Amino acid sequence: MKDLAGRFSEAERRVRLLADENGRLHGRVRELEQQLASALQAAGELERFQGAKDEVRSRLERIQSLLDAITAEARPQEHPAKEG
Repeated sequence: MKDLAGRFSEAERRVRLLADENGRLHGRVRELEQQLASALQAAGELERFQGAKDEVRSRLERIQSLLDAITAEARPQEHPAKEG
């Protein structure tokens, strides 16, 4: 009987330890879920930023091409060929 009481006491101790550990792990899971949600939000913001950056880069390249074309057309007029 004494052995049975000792084993039961040990089982109770282990259950309490496991319940405490389970509580800590649940807290950690909630913390990690919040971090994941934050990281996903940041990733979405980064993706939108990169899309906007690519659009601005494309527009700048088109403007640069137009300026280069205008400059190329203007150069012969700036320095007309001298006939001699």
